[in-house]
Amino acid sequence: MSNQSNDIGKWFEGKIQAALKEIESERDSTFHRYPDTRAARNPLPAQPGDFLLAIDGLAILIEAKCSATHDTFSSGFSSLWPKGEVAFHRMWHRAGHPSWVMFCHYDTGRVDIWDGANIASARATGGRFPARACLLADGHIKTVKDVILAAVKQTWWKQSSTC
Repeated sequence: MSNQSNDIGKWFEGKIQAALKEIESERDSTFHRYPDTRAARNPLPAQPGDFLLAIDGLAILIEAKCSATHDTFSSGFSSLWPKGEVAFHRMWHRAGHPSWVMFCHYDTGRVDIWDGANIASARATGGRFPARACLLADGHIKTVKDVILAAVKQTWWKQSSTC
Protein backbone atom coordinates (compact mmCIF):
# COMPACT_ATOMS: atom_id res chain seq x y z
CA MET A 1 0.00 0.00 0.00
CA SER A 2 1.45 3.35 -0.97
CA ASN A 3 1.85 6.31 1.35
CA GLN A 4 -0.79 8.14 -0.70
CA SER A 5 -3.39 5.43 -0.02
CA ASN A 6 -2.41 5.49 3.68
CA ASP A 7 -2.90 9.27 3.69
CA ILE A 8 -6.28 8.91 1.97
CA GLY A 9 -7.33 6.29 4.51
CA LYS A 10 -6.29 8.49 7.44
CA TRP A 11 -8.16 11.43 5.90
CA PHE A 12 -11.37 9.36 5.69
CA GLU A 13 -10.95 8.00 9.22
CA GLY A 14 -10.54 11.59 10.45
CA LYS A 15 -13.81 12.59 8.76
CA ILE A 16 -15.59 9.62 10.34
CA GLN A 17 -14.15 10.41 13.77
CA ALA A 18 -15.28 14.04 13.54
CA ALA A 19 -18.81 12.90 12.60
CA LEU A 20 -18.89 10.36 15.44
CA LYS A 21 -17.76 13.03 17.93
CA GLU A 22 -20.60 15.26 16.73
CA ILE A 23 -23.11 12.41 17.04
CA GLU A 24 -21.78 11.61 20.51
CA SER A 25 -22.33 15.24 21.60
CA GLU A 26 -25.92 15.25 20.29
CA ARG A 27 -27.21 11.74 21.03
CA ASP A 28 -26.98 9.07 23.70
CA SER A 29 -24.07 7.29 22.08
CA THR A 30 -20.37 6.70 22.38
CA PHE A 31 -17.61 5.51 20.10
CA HIS A 32 -14.11 4.15 20.27
CA ARG A 33 -11.39 4.53 17.66
CA TYR A 34 -9.15 1.50 17.64
CA PRO A 35 -5.42 2.22 17.50
CA ASP A 36 -3.92 1.71 14.07
CA THR A 37 -1.52 -1.23 14.17
CA ARG A 38 0.30 -0.02 11.05
CA ALA A 39 0.77 3.51 12.41
CA ALA A 40 2.14 2.04 15.64
CA ARG A 41 4.61 0.01 13.56
CA ASN A 42 2.96 -3.25 14.66
CA PRO A 43 3.70 -3.40 18.42
CA LEU A 44 -0.07 -3.74 18.88
CA PRO A 45 -2.07 -6.86 18.10
CA ALA A 46 -4.39 -6.71 15.10
CA GLN A 47 -7.46 -4.62 15.83
CA PRO A 48 -11.03 -5.72 15.02
CA GLY A 49 -11.85 -2.61 13.01
CA ASP A 50 -11.36 1.12 12.85
CA PHE A 51 -14.22 2.18 15.14
CA LEU A 52 -16.82 0.81 17.52
CA LEU A 53 -20.06 2.79 17.70
CA ALA A 54 -22.56 2.18 20.51
CA ILE A 55 -25.91 3.81 19.74
CA ASP A 56 -29.62 2.96 20.06
CA GLY A 57 -28.85 -0.36 21.75
CA LEU A 58 -26.45 -1.40 18.98
CA ALA A 59 -22.72 -2.05 19.14
CA ILE A 60 -21.50 -1.59 15.55
CA LEU A 61 -18.00 -2.54 14.41
CA ILE A 62 -16.90 -0.17 11.64
CA GLU A 63 -14.20 -0.68 9.02
CA ALA A 64 -13.28 2.38 6.94
CA LYS A 65 -11.99 2.06 3.38
CA CYS A 66 -11.14 4.90 1.02
CA SER A 67 -9.73 4.76 -2.49
CA ALA A 68 -8.87 7.02 -5.37
CA THR A 69 -8.23 3.95 -7.53
CA HIS A 70 -11.49 2.05 -7.07
CA ASP A 71 -14.76 3.83 -7.82
CA THR A 72 -16.77 1.46 -5.63
CA PHE A 73 -16.12 -0.90 -2.77
CA SER A 74 -17.24 -3.82 -4.91
CA SER A 75 -14.65 -3.01 -7.60
CA GLY A 76 -11.82 -3.17 -5.06
CA PHE A 77 -13.37 -5.76 -2.75
CA SER A 78 -10.47 -8.18 -2.40
CA SER A 79 -7.65 -5.64 -2.55
CA LEU A 80 -9.26 -3.18 -0.12
CA TRP A 81 -10.37 -5.66 2.55
CA PRO A 82 -7.76 -8.24 3.60
CA LYS A 83 -9.07 -11.57 4.88
CA GLY A 84 -7.44 -11.01 8.28
CA GLU A 85 -9.65 -7.99 8.87
CA VAL A 86 -12.71 -9.88 7.69
CA ALA A 87 -12.26 -12.54 10.39
CA PHE A 88 -13.05 -10.01 13.12
CA HIS A 89 -16.30 -9.09 11.39
CA ARG A 90 -17.36 -12.72 11.15
CA MET A 91 -16.71 -13.22 14.88
CA TRP A 92 -18.63 -10.01 15.62
CA HIS A 93 -21.63 -11.32 13.66
CA ARG A 94 -21.50 -14.71 15.39
CA ALA A 95 -21.79 -12.78 18.67
CA GLY A 96 -25.00 -11.22 17.34
CA HIS A 97 -23.75 -7.73 16.56
CA PRO A 98 -23.78 -5.77 13.30
CA SER A 99 -20.78 -4.43 11.44
CA TRP A 100 -20.31 -1.94 8.65
CA VAL A 101 -17.82 -1.29 5.94
CA MET A 102 -17.75 2.41 5.11
CA PHE A 103 -16.31 3.17 1.69
CA CYS A 104 -15.40 6.57 0.29
CA HIS A 105 -14.30 7.32 -3.24
CA TYR A 106 -11.70 10.00 -2.59
CA ASP A 107 -12.09 11.93 -5.85
CA THR A 108 -15.89 12.23 -5.81
CA GLY A 109 -16.50 12.17 -2.04
CA ARG A 110 -19.21 9.53 -2.40
CA VAL A 111 -19.67 7.51 0.80
CA ASP A 112 -21.38 4.12 1.02
CA ILE A 113 -22.09 2.16 4.19
CA TRP A 114 -22.44 -1.57 3.66
CA ASP A 115 -23.83 -4.13 6.09
CA GLY A 116 -20.82 -6.31 6.86
CA ALA A 117 -22.65 -9.62 7.37
CA ASN A 118 -22.88 -11.20 3.92
CA ILE A 119 -19.93 -9.34 2.44
CA ALA A 120 -17.66 -10.62 5.24
CA SER A 121 -18.74 -14.20 4.53
CA ALA A 122 -18.12 -13.77 0.80
CA ARG A 123 -14.69 -12.22 1.35
CA ALA A 124 -13.64 -14.89 3.87
CA THR A 125 -14.38 -17.64 1.37
CA GLY A 126 -12.72 -15.83 -1.54
CA GLY A 127 -16.03 -15.11 -3.23
CA ARG A 128 -17.01 -12.09 -5.26
CA PHE A 129 -18.81 -9.10 -3.84
CA PRO A 130 -22.34 -10.46 -3.26
CA ALA A 131 -25.08 -9.31 -5.59
CA ARG A 132 -27.39 -9.23 -2.57
CA ALA A 133 -25.08 -7.06 -0.46
CA CYS A 134 -27.04 -4.63 1.68
CA LEU A 135 -26.25 -0.95 1.14
CA LEU A 136 -27.45 0.67 4.37
CA ALA A 137 -26.88 4.31 3.40
CA ASP A 138 -25.05 6.46 0.90
CA GLY A 139 -24.25 10.11 0.49
CA HIS A 140 -21.34 12.51 0.38
CA ILE A 141 -18.36 13.04 2.66
CA LYS A 142 -19.67 16.54 3.43
CA THR A 143 -22.74 14.94 5.04
CA VAL A 144 -21.08 11.85 6.49
CA LYS A 145 -22.77 12.40 9.88
CA ASP A 146 -26.20 12.16 8.22
CA VAL A 147 -25.08 9.10 6.25
CA ILE A 148 -23.98 7.41 9.50
CA LEU A 149 -27.29 8.23 11.22
CA ALA A 150 -29.25 6.86 8.25
CA ALA A 151 -27.21 3.64 8.46
CA VAL A 152 -27.87 3.41 12.21
CA LYS A 153 -31.59 3.62 11.51
CA GLN A 154 -31.40 0.89 8.83
CA THR A 155 -29.20 -1.31 11.05
CA TRP A 156 -31.56 -0.96 14.00
CA TRP A 157 -34.51 -1.86 11.79
CA LYS A 158 -32.70 -4.90 10.38
CA GLN A 159 -31.66 -6.10 13.86
CA SER A 160 -35.20 -5.74 15.24
CA SER A 161 -37.06 -7.33 12.32
CA THR A 162 -37.36 -10.97 11.36
CA CYS A 163 -36.34 -10.36 7.73
